[in-house]
Amino acid sequence: MGYGRQYAEHTLLTVGGTILAGVLFYVLRIVLYASLPAEDYGLFYLILSVAFVLHPVLSFGFDPGVVPFVTRFREEGDVAAVKQAVVGAFVPQGVVGGALIAAAWVGAGPIAAWCFDTPAAAPLIRLVAVHAGLMLVFKAGMAVLLGLQSIAARNLADLARVAVCVGSAVVFLRLGFGVEAAALAYVAGAAAAIGTEAVAIAVLHGPVVRGRFRWRPDLVREVFRSGKYLSVAYGGVLIFSHMDTVMLGLLGRDYGAVAAYQVAVPTIMIIYGLLLAVASSFMPMVTTLSHRREIPLLADGIARIYELAAVVAVPGAVLMACFSDVLMGTLWRRDVFDAPGAFNILVVGAVFYFTCYLNLQILAGMGRARLACRAIAVALGVNLVLNAVLILLFGIRGAAAATVLSHIAATAIGVAAMRRE
Repeated sequence: MGYGRQYAEHTLLTVGGTILAGVLFYVLRIVLYASLPAEDYGLFYLILSVAFVLHPVLSFGFDPGVVPFVTRFREEGDVAAVKQAVVGAFVPQGVVGGALIAAAWVGAGPIAAWCFDTPAAAPLIRLVAVHAGLMLVFKAGMAVLLGLQSIAARNLADLARVAVCVGSAVVFLRLGFGVEAAALAYVAGAAAAIGTEAVAIAVLHGPVVRGRFRWRPDLVREVFRSGKYLSVAYGGVLIFSHMDTVMLGLLGRDYGAVAAYQVAVPTIMIIYGLLLAVASSFMPMVTTLSHRREIPLLADGIARIYELAAVVAVPGAVLMACFSDVLMGTLWRRDVFDAPGAFNILVVGAVFYFTCYLNLQILAGMGRARLACRAIAVALGVNLVLNAVLILLFGIRGAAAATVLSHIAATAIGVAAMRRE
């Protein structure tokens, strides 16, 4: 199969899965917002955002650094090395993650009092900690499936996570669990996704599962040496996505404002998710083309995907900005405060969210993880400063502006690095 056709098929599968998953997650947000007080809704997503900001610490050096190694070993036909790389990379994550999650579970009471000013946060912290541990396993499985280019199975696992999460949330809300229903639903969804991944890997990649495993410290160190840069790069993108919510909640302690911002953010994720779906399967393709020295074909593919981003993002952003107040007023309760204003700022940055993420995929696939790391590290510093200043001045609109400006900085630095290469 030609590279273009293979990438097109992977992209179509991912876009379709992303649309369905995005719709389900959006429905989940609407259901939770309609069933919970705004302050409880905001508190839960603030705690969940803190966990996502800490995720790069738990997986530092290995997620997503193991993906290029899985792709390379697949190209070389060394299935045993695939298993050795993945399992070896997960062991340090499990040790660090287990220790931090246990600390969060034990110290949930003091953390709730000191950081969130409410004892009601303690059970949420414990459940979100369990979810964080499951997400480590889930991300490892997603890395394996992505590296092996089992895109359909990868999308199926993500859809299982979302579907179980939505269904569980409805059940737990009806049983009267209140805001804890949201946390329990996320835990159930992550567990279902892990089960789906395990079945998919066993069925589709039996030789990898049956491959001889031996502990290879040299391979683990090699993965870490490359992965530490990718961890900063991809972890920085993840932090971009949640740091505005974290700083908005911790600086203002206004969970109603956090709830309003978490109305705007999921709405912009409709278009953002579509753009990421186009780019998410690009890194293994770049790795393959670079490994085979197909540089002209790679350059042509990069140009085409940038054109596609402009065609999709610009009209979509304009259309959604024009009808944002109607959209939110219809689907959500009327007490969304400044959510449409924050959304209109966020939608301006849609193209830059995509190009920032795409640049990471390209640089990582070309083996230039350090350059990707540098671009995101600088932009992350810009993000922290802008959030601290603009949130205090403009509230949720300031948080939205800080996110857009930091993605523009990351895109500019990434493009400059690619041109040099």
